[in-house]
Amino acid sequence: MSLSFLLRQSTRGQVIAKNTVWLGVTSGISGLGDFVLTVYVIRTFGASAYGVFGYAFSFVSLFGALFDVGLATAVTREVAADRARERDFGDLLVLKALISAVGIGIVWLAGLAVTADPLARRMIVLLACYAALMELASVFYALFRARQKMEVEAAFRLIYIGCLAALIVGLVSLHHSVLSVGVAYLGAIAVTVACAGAFLLRSGGLRLSWRPRLNVPVWRAYLAIGLYVAFLRVAGDLNTNIGPVTLGYLGRFAQIGWYNAADKIYGVLLFPMALVSAAIFPALAEAKRSSPDRFARLWTEWARVTIVLSVMLGVLVFVKAQDLIAILYPGNFGPAVLAVRILVVAAFITYLQSPYYNILLVADRQRPLFTAGAVATAAHVVLNFVLVPPFGLYGVALGTVLSQLLMFGQCVALTRRYAAVTPVYSELARACVVAAASAIVMAAALLAAPHGRMGLLVAVPFGVLAYVAVVAVFARAWPSGARR
Repeated sequence: MSLSFLLRQSTRGQVIAKNTVWLGVTSGISGLGDFVLTVYVIRTFGASAYGVFGYAFSFVSLFGALFDVGLATAVTREVAADRARERDFGDLLVLKALISAVGIGIVWLAGLAVTADPLARRMIVLLACYAALMELASVFYALFRARQKMEVEAAFRLIYIGCLAALIVGLVSLHHSVLSVGVAYLGAIAVTVACAGAFLLRSGGLRLSWRPRLNVPVWRAYLAIGLYVAFLRVAGDLNTNIGPVTLGYLGRFAQIGWYNAADKIYGVLLFPMALVSAAIFPALAEAKRSSPDRFARLWTEWARVTIVLSVMLGVLVFVKAQDLIAILYPGNFGPAVLAVRILVVAAFITYLQSPYYNILLVADRQRPLFTAGAVATAAHVVLNFVLVPPFGLYGVALGTVLSQLLMFGQCVALTRRYAAVTPVYSELARACVVAAASAIVMAAALLAAPHGRMGLLVAVPFGVLAYVAVVAVFARAWPSGARR
């Protein structure tokens, strides 16, 4: 693939492919960088100190929708449909500044109410400012997306992760405090926003006035689009952060450190699913419009591959969780092993849920999906209040499993009702049998390998090869039948 392919704007297909490559590569680099930096911070400060940072970060993240209010999605949609709407961008920046100021004030007051720890309070204020700037950056990115210029967004995302790495290492070496990590996050996003703003002013083709205007009609129009998206985000923010916040409220900061260490591995485990979903979704949407038969076949193949892939990754991480924790984190992170194994089950359920969730989006069933998400989120919150006090970080992980299971069941039921495929039938049952048989062979190969870094380096390729070999044998001996 040439560099010109990744930069030029020619046919619609080339633009889509170019944007997908840029966002995919950048997401991978950013995700890997964030994972490595988290491991560095955990190894530097240990569970309790990192737990304070994790608590503050999760607490501020609960208010993410308050800083966002769906403006990024609204900007992408409106500007992509009509480039003349770019004239509203300056007015939206004023609105964003007002929202950010209100949001920082609310988070600061809420932080005073939920914790008396001075370090946690200072961290909450720092990260509230970080969240405000991060959402401002997302509005800039929305404009780049509307212009089909994802390579520009990719450049600024790479600037951010590079600044973050340099600032974390530099500030922590100068001042050995977890507060330095919060300052690094704030500094990195401030540099990114400044660079993005300068780019738009100098070469972005925008005429922005330095006189702030209170353009209420424009604000109202964009908020009417974005607020529904913001409500959807509230559910995701609650699901992601309610567990660590509950642990922090109980004063169990070390357990937050252990859980967040496990959660980072969980996030890496879900990354392939996100890439596959992003790649298949446009093709699925096109097939539904043009060819119902091809649509059903494509969805079935996606579901089969998802089952096989999720079982392979799940078994790998489940069996080798102890080695992964020992290699990545300090010796006192042993309690994270069981949390990782519980979250593997949640990841498996999430993989299974993905084809059903996305087919409902293709079928334009956002409203029942929103209801299902609200039900699962409410259940997740209740489960955390019930499970966390007696079981600590394992209660957080169990709550994630049970809420994901509830969401999966709802997605299957909604697919049966609304979508043009049969949600459970012989092809998927066959894939489950093949994956289970392959998993047994893979687990035996992984368990036979020695523990430790070298053992893991040997076990992973041999375990994966054993799994793929058994899947290939089954595929040859037990070919797929007719598909709907």
